[in-house]
Amino acid sequence: MDPARSELPVADRWRRAGDGAHYAGERFSSRRARERDPRLVTRLLDALPPGAAPIRSVLDVPCGGGRLKPALLRLGGASPPRWTGVDASEEMLAAVPRQGAVGEDLQGDLQRDLQGETVRADAAALPFPDDSFDLVVCCRLLHHLPEAAARRAVLAELVRVSRDLIVASYWDAASFQAWRRRTRGPLRRRRGPETRRAVPWAELREELGGAGASPVRRAHSLRFVSQQAFFLARKRRAT
Repeated sequence: MDPARSELPVADRWRRAGDGAHYAGERFSSRRARERDPRLVTRLLDALPPGAAPIRSVLDVPCGGGRLKPALLRLGGASPPRWTGVDASEEMLAAVPRQGAVGEDLQGDLQRDLQGETVRADAAALPFPDDSFDLVVCCRLLHHLPEAAARRAVLAELVRVSRDLIVASYWDAASFQAWRRRTRGPLRRRRGPETRRAVPWAELREELGGAGASPVRRAHSLRFVSQQAFFLARKRRAT
C-alpha cells in the first residue's frame, strides 16, 4: 500500500480521484483476480443445506466499485435478491455499475430492483435497523483493522443488521504469506507503517462470538499459502 495512503484513517484511504475506476478496472484486471473473491463467497453459500431460507436481500459493505454485485445477484436464481451497497468513499460508489450481469435483458420494476441502491456510510456505523438483510457480505476490510476494538465495532454492526447470514473476508495468520509479512523486518525494508494485519482464526472467532454470531465454515483461496480467507457465520437468536 502507498505509505501516504496507509497513514490515513481507513474510511479515507480510497477517496482520491480515480480510485473507483482503478478498483473497478486495473486493480482486478485479470480474470483470476476478478473471480477469486466472488468464487469463495459463492462456495460458502452453495454449501448451505437445501432447506435454507432464501436470500432475498443482501448488504455488500464495503462494496467498492461493485465487484461482488453480479455474483450476489445470482444467489436467488430466477428471483435475484435486493442488493444494497455501502462504502465510505464517493469515488468507489460512483464506479458501481447501475445494473448487474444478470437481468440486463429485463425491463420495468424488476430491472430497477436489480440496480439496487448505494449508500455512503462507515461500516462501523451502518444506517439500517436491526435485522435488515438476509445476508451481509464484508470483503477486504477486516485486514485493514489491526486493532481488535475496530474489528469488534465492525463485526458488531455486520451482525446487528443481518437477519441471518454473515460472510466476511480476513487475512489468515496461519498462512505462508502472513508468516512472510511477520518475519520480513530484518530481510525487507518496509515502505511505511504496517496498517494491515493477519488474524489468528481463534482470535477472530472469539470476536465474532462477542458480536453475537457463530461461525459455520471457512473457505480459503489457497489454504496455508494465501492470506485471503472467508468465513460464513450465522446470527445467534436470543432464547
